[in-house]
Amino acid sequence: MFKKKTKIFLIIIFLLMSVPFYYYIQIRKVVLDHRAKGPNPIANFLDMEIKESSGLLKSSLEEDYFWTHGDSVGNGEIPKTYLNGFRYNEKGISDDRIVYIDGTINIDWEAIAKDDNNNFLVGDIGNTVLKKRYTIYRIKEPLKEQKTVLANDIDIIVFQYPNEKELNSEAMFYADKGIYVLTKEYGKTNMYRLLDRNIELRKINEMEYVGEFKFLDGKKITQLLDAVTGADISSDELTMIMTTYMGIYMFKRDEQKTDFFDGEIYYLPLEWNVKYNQYEALTFTNDEKNIMLTSEQGYLYKVDVNNFKKIRNSLSKEVKESIEEEKSSKKSLKYIIRSKFYNLQYYIMDLIFR
Repeated sequence: MFKKKTKIFLIIIFLLMSVPFYYYIQIRKVVLDHRAKGPNPIANFLDMEIKESSGLLKSSLEEDYFWTHGDSVGNGEIPKTYLNGFRYNEKGISDDRIVYIDGTINIDWEAIAKDDNNNFLVGDIGNTVLKKRYTIYRIKEPLKEQKTVLANDIDIIVFQYPNEKELNSEAMFYADKGIYVLTKEYGKTNMYRLLDRNIELRKINEMEYVGEFKFLDGKKITQLLDAVTGADISSDELTMIMTTYMGIYMFKRDEQKTDFFDGEIYYLPLEWNVKYNQYEALTFTNDEKNIMLTSEQGYLYKVDVNNFKKIRNSLSKEVKESIEEEKSSKKSLKYIIRSKFYNLQYYIMDLIFR
């Protein structure tokens, strides 16, 4: 009897050990495949007092000029409540400067965007500290000789998600007369928006849920390690780009005020190694023929939009209807079991690799 119990125990141990080992093998395959994929760094800005670049945005006032910022601080560090500006062209990085944003708090600045009045939107939308209220600072783009944005020149937009959800987000862009936010969730992202007409200063605004996008590149196992870290929008608001740890998605729609996730999708894989190139932010260049990309490690990258490959056509009416049917069946036993299995996969991957 004792030997039988011991045998059963050893079988259970073997099965438990084989699951993470199987996942590890699958992850290693993806890592090795992505090592051969670019881009290579074109510059670094470690000397510009940028410890961790979390947002990136092209200037509306100067050609080849960009703005970035750091995210939250550690114990004993001085909060980084400033923007870093720099020029990049064929000569490299130059004209770097710091502009302080007076009267602000950097709990977890994760994104910067620009509205149709060329106002900058600095998003304190991360969750370094668990919170139910999030802040966006709206300012004018700093002028060439400006060193400080005064507190009186800042609009403070406070928002929450539906049902006061505590969500982590690192990507934000402006389109359709509103602010869009993409959540950072492994294997997928959820999109929320706050329209201009609904924004009230000095009050708590509520984001509106737009939709969900599940990653399409690679196997489902490896998708569970991927997450959205940055986003930007083209000047005509028809093309949205979104970077993750493993690649860049490009969403194209036919007209404004339609769902980005319903249109054509293009993809460019990136070298995946979060220790050396954890991609955090991206923005179109002025001519929108290229995309600039930054990493937390202080590197700057440049990719050609023509290097993207289409991975999905626009969704047909029939496909959209089937998706809606799936959403309406979320209370079914099949959906609940599948969701529980997905959550189990996520927790295992998170425990082993993160």
